[in-house]
Amino acid sequence: MKKIKFLLNFVFLLNLFANTSIFCKAKFNVETSVGLNYNLYFANFNGFPDYDCCGHFTNGKGLGYSISLAGQENNLFSNQYFTLNFFSSISFTYIPGKFEQNDYFADVVINNNIYKAISRHTIESKIYAIALTPGVELSNVLGISPIDVQLGTAINLPLKATFQQKEELISPENAYFENHQKVRNNYTGNIKNLRNPFIGLEITLRWKFKIRSDYYLKPYLSAEIPLHNFIKNVDWKANRISFGIALGYSLPSPKPIPPIKPPIFDYPAPTTPPKLEQIDAEIIVYDKGTPFPSSTIDTIKIYKTTKRIVEIFPIPTFIFYNRNDFLFGEEALENSEEFEKLFESNRIILSSVLDYLKTNPQAKISLLCSQSNDEIPNICSQRLARLSEYFINNGFGDRLDEQQIITPKYTKNIPELLAEQRFVQIVLDDGNFVVYTKRNIETDSSSVLPKLQVEIKCKPEVETKINSEVIYMKNKFEIQGKTFELEIPEQNFTSKNSIDSILIITKVETGGEFPRNIEKMKKIYIIAIENDFVEYRNFSPFEGQNYILVGLFPFDSDEPYWTHPQLNKLALELTTTGKKVSIIGSVDNIGNEDHNQRLALRRAAKINRILKSGFPIKIMDATNRINNGTPYERLLNRSAWIFYEN
Repeated sequence: MKKIKFLLNFVFLLNLFANTSIFCKAKFNVETSVGLNYNLYFANFNGFPDYDCCGHFTNGKGLGYSISLAGQENNLFSNQYFTLNFFSSISFTYIPGKFEQNDYFADVVINNNIYKAISRHTIESKIYAIALTPGVELSNVLGISPIDVQLGTAINLPLKATFQQKEELISPENAYFENHQKVRNNYTGNIKNLRNPFIGLEITLRWKFKIRSDYYLKPYLSAEIPLHNFIKNVDWKANRISFGIALGYSLPSPKPIPPIKPPIFDYPAPTTPPKLEQIDAEIIVYDKGTPFPSSTIDTIKIYKTTKRIVEIFPIPTFIFYNRNDFLFGEEALENSEEFEKLFESNRIILSSVLDYLKTNPQAKISLLCSQSNDEIPNICSQRLARLSEYFINNGFGDRLDEQQIITPKYTKNIPELLAEQRFVQIVLDDGNFVVYTKRNIETDSSSVLPKLQVEIKCKPEVETKINSEVIYMKNKFEIQGKTFELEIPEQNFTSKNSIDSILIITKVETGGEFPRNIEKMKKIYIIAIENDFVEYRNFSPFEGQNYILVGLFPFDSDEPYWTHPQLNKLALELTTTGKKVSIIGSVDNIGNEDHNQRLALRRAAKINRILKSGFPIKIMDATNRINNGTPYERLLNRSAWIFYEN
């Protein structure tokens, strides 16, 4: 009851002051506002009195609101720098706050392990108050009329103040307080010893927007600084930042006495100029190549189709060397044609192995070294060391699994066989030693460009001069006339679905005694859509494109030391899709040709027996075999292939 009486007396005194202003006759405004408050608490206390708590709280925060009604007396004092106004307001304010503090609780034993228990102390306060704020306002500061600055004293009368307090065990998850609960010291009650009232200093910055002659809106940003603690004997203050909007109404002033009208003189009637009809123009763009060429368009789609043929290339991982050489072509000094041909194959093999390791992060490799009997005794050790260094320098040192020196099985005294004994074989961890790489062998691109027609229609149809400017890809083109064709050049595709635009600016001018002009603008967007199609083909060193390597054989042998890991699956897929399949055996050029043809036929028959199938067997024609100039080429010739026809 005392609070209500105080409020009525406060409003009465404000009204009395407004009606007895000693400065000048001022205009009176009323305002209502709604604001959102951010409360920032600064404290130094261990909970509220009479309630058990062991947390030490230093700061908190909360989000509240306020609803207010204000009156304002304007123009109490004015000069060239500012205008002084007086205001007072009454508002309902919600001031919440939340404090949290984590403390070390105790050492607990869980499953014979010791953990540090951490508890969280929380206090949530809710204060509802009536705030009375008298103060002064500075408007038109430095001639900036929309800005107002208010300075006032906020007298907060609490209506209700409650709090909720608890202590919660947050770590570890399977630890509990002595009551086998996660929460204790849980209290809810009224805040005692709350000051009545608690006072703060308030400063507000506002910006005025007129709605009508008598109504206006003022968004505002306000800050309130407390002048003392909220609670007696408890260090607990709150700074408040508010953002809101006020709706105001200016009470009308008494209408002034109208001045005496001056005498009316009889002037001659003015001459009325001829009425000119306003001109307008429309830019119409359509595609002549569509079924509906009269429809105007704003977006053009250019389709570019790219077809790539990618070859799947088998790489047996044998690195061949010259006599007493261990540099495998990376740092070799010789430059003969035969030497370069040999080590070009080595570079392709090593690059393919590196690509395989990059795409298979768990794969490991082993190195098997062979040397001929006419080389120095330790050349294999040097070859393994140099090749290991190569993989380490390329970041694959952790992929090296095993290194071994093997003895070749060749017994015939043939110079080519002696050269083939000088190698290092790279074996994958699944026992395989053939990797595959992909490379583009053919690319075909095509684009579909629209045929654009531009037409400028003028209203009304009078004699006009039309100049147009077209801007495309930073280039400008000057064009005259009502219609013209627009050519779209080939789009530069930097990325898929790239977007560009064409800007058309048209200037229309009329002649005659009263010339008129108008400028129109239209933007046409270009969406370049790129479609990629990839066709994979199996590599073949022979004529045709449908050969798949399925077996490698030792010299003069029909027992393969390598077969395609998915040989049966590959043959089944080809036959079930209607392909005509045959097995082709091949040989190198060492030895008698009749003997070689019989050997090639036996190699094809061996693959047929492995497949348990009745595919036709053939011999690779001598003109289609790979050149036999290097050990690597002879290795590929001692092979068997699957040939299929579409």
